[in-house]
Amino acid sequence: MKVLARILSVLAVSCLLFVMLAGCGVSEKKLSDAEQRMQTLQANGVPDSMLTEARVMIAQARTAKKLGNGIGAKADYDSAMSILTKAEGSYGATTAEVQPQVEAARKALGEKKLNLSGANLKEADSLLGVIDALVNAKNWPDAKAKCQEITAIFAGLEKDEQLAKEVKPKIIGTWIGIFNDKENGAKAVEKKQYTFAADGKVDITEERSGLTSPDLKEDWKFQSAGRYELKGDTILISVTHEKRLKMVYQHLKQKKWVKDEKPLYDSVITSGKKDRYVAFGDLKDNFKKK
Repeated sequence: MKVLARILSVLAVSCLLFVMLAGCGVSEKKLSDAEQRMQTLQANGVPDSMLTEARVMIAQARTAKKLGNGIGAKADYDSAMSILTKAEGSYGATTAEVQPQVEAARKALGEKKLNLSGANLKEADSLLGVIDALVNAKNWPDAKAKCQEITAIFAGLEKDEQLAKEVKPKIIGTWIGIFNDKENGAKAVEKKQYTFAADGKVDITEERSGLTSPDLKEDWKFQSAGRYELKGDTILISVTHEKRLKMVYQHLKQKKWVKDEKPLYDSVITSGKKDRYVAFGDLKDNFKKK
């Protein structure tokens, strides 16, 4: 009887201890606080890769708690807390080291931007916007990497800016190109004229006439206007207005030429669909300047 009593006593104590351990697990408030701590770290720029495991541990702790496994919930909670503590320490050290570097690099790029104009300035603003977004998110490691990448790009923009300043005086004026089409039975002449003004305006005239294939004759003329800017030695043209002055087609049908005349128009263009670019080298090689 004494042996049986001891056994029962041990079992009762074990059961009581198990119940106490299971019940002491982790509270919902602690789990909610842990999630809030994780959200704060994320808002401060700690990458998801450093927080994913903690997020899983908290979810597992909550599941274990619902199933009455307080010991498992406490173990998962403790693991999550350990991960978050390491993340906080790593983030703090990274921020202290990297943030001043990012701020200095961003300031230097902002000063370089002041020397840019036109297309180069637009590209610079877009690139700096990427850095600013990372800074606002307090993502200092990625901001540092992006600063290094964009600093190299800015060096190219500065070269383009200098080249554009050298090229612009050379393109101002009227350029005329005449092109003869004699391939595949064609016998047509196409003429293009670009007039670049010092104030950034451009006028374009394009016309074509003659036999362009054995069964088609073309006779058309367009006049366009807009603005231009230089990126390096490439002329970027934004066409904002176009007139169709003439468009007549003749199709050979049953050995007779049938005329097809298109209506004229005078349109404002806002879609950018007529925008184009011309290399300065192409102007020099294929056009004559008046």
